[in-house]
Amino acid sequence: MTVVEKAPQAVPVPPEPPVVLDPALTAVLASVSLSPDGTSVRLGDREVTADRPRRLRQRLGTALYEVFHAGHAFGDKPGILHRDPVLEGPLAQAVPHATTPVAARLLDGPVGRHPGPGRVAVVGGVRVRLPDAAPPELVGTPSGAGDTVLRIPTARPRLSPGFFLVDGSRGSCGPGPLLRLYIHLTDPDAAVRVWSAVLGCLEALGVPYRSKITSSRKLLPRRDGLVVYLGAAAWHAVPAVVEAVPRADVGEETSAFAHTLAPGVAMAWEPDDTRPGRTGGSFGQHRSLAIAEGIVDAAADGDLSRVHTHVLTRLTESGIDPSAPHRNANSPSLPFSH
Repeated sequence: MTVVEKAPQAVPVPPEPPVVLDPALTAVLASVSLSPDGTSVRLGDREVTADRPRRLRQRLGTALYEVFHAGHAFGDKPGILHRDPVLEGPLAQAVPHATTPVAARLLDGPVGRHPGPGRVAVVGGVRVRLPDAAPPELVGTPSGAGDTVLRIPTARPRLSPGFFLVDGSRGSCGPGPLLRLYIHLTDPDAAVRVWSAVLGCLEALGVPYRSKITSSRKLLPRRDGLVVYLGAAAWHAVPAVVEAVPRADVGEETSAFAHTLAPGVAMAWEPDDTRPGRTGGSFGQHRSLAIAEGIVDAAADGDLSRVHTHVLTRLTESGIDPSAPHRNANSPSLPFSH
């Protein structure tokens, strides 16, 4: 008797699940309306106009950033980025440490046309002269030129306009994807207390970090009033930092593009977009521009009903997870990030 073997049945491959837009982004798009000629976009009660698509994208990106991310209309307020000693002074006093370590390379011999006293080191690609009278603390005992580590003042009030920035006493963020924590600040006095509590927690944990806080009263309130940057060596600190935030001193809002961890506290990953012109921007600006491009694409298409499709495309091109815009397409998964 001949046995006829049956050919194996092909197992159908299930289709990829459709990409779903994050509910918060769906709510953002629900607030958008376009003028018939495509030169004007309304976000709720705010209107954005421009005479050409590129300018409309830029202006719409700014409006999305202010309305849905920062929660502050910056506009053309005079002196908005000027230093504010009334707030900056208490912020400086609240920093629990004085110095931070940085990698440096000591140079040997005279440097430049006008050599002066003191050693010269390259720090972050910039040559700086180390004063003889009060040199930064050297970690280790280098002899002559070569790589070393310097301890420099941690406070950098001029690095990021409108913010007071510090690096941790164990150093800055370190390697790996950067995680951002955002804290909603509404009041200058309360901001100082929140700043003190957050930095105190980070220092007690002994992790490397960078943090900045709004240092002008004209820039409050804002949902990203205090930002903490954490590298891979410090991701585990997030729950403790969230717990350390004094609830009575912060607002309750968070960015529509970030992941809420507690009232007024959210997290997001640093953008990972290497396209020309897209590096170096902030998280909020990066997300806002991608959404603005999708909206303007829908306007050019003449069909606002397809705005979700266009926004999905632009988010994907920008390396953003459309279903969770706080994540990049390649962001790691953390226990508290869902």
